[in-house]
Amino acid sequence: MKQPSRKILGFVCKLSNLINFNLNSKINLAKDINVEIIELDCLGKLDEILILESFNQGADAVFIAGCPEDECFNINGSSSAKKAVNRTKKLLKDIGFEQERLSFYSLSGIKGESLTSIIYKTSTILEKLPENKLKNLEKGVDK
Repeated sequence: MKQPSRKILGFVCKLSNLINFNLNSKINLAKDINVEIIELDCLGKLDEILILESFNQGADAVFIAGCPEDECFNINGSSSAKKAVNRTKKLLKDIGFEQERLSFYSLSGIKGESLTSIIYKTSTILEKLPENKLKNLEKGVDK
């Protein structure tokens, strides 16, 4: 029986040097991992409910990538998103879910990580983790 595909979901700031990223670039991911990138006008719109719902809807790992805090066009977008990530990690820990599935990164052409590097790191972490036990939780599906 074929193992189900693993999914990485990335929320990224449209203004954080993402424009030239090509998902088909030379990134060596396991064949059973797919990546979805959602661009947001501002990461300040992100909250714990949206992040948790991402896991419930099938993401095995979620990363948030935005401007460095001192370069945020919307002033508090990145710091607000980072706080939401930290609060969500605490919630994940409280329910016994692996916190490593969620991460925050700064993207900048000069001092941040590249999106390709973030996806590779996330896929490497994901390969070591079991199946997402929060998938389809409200549907009562137990895998």
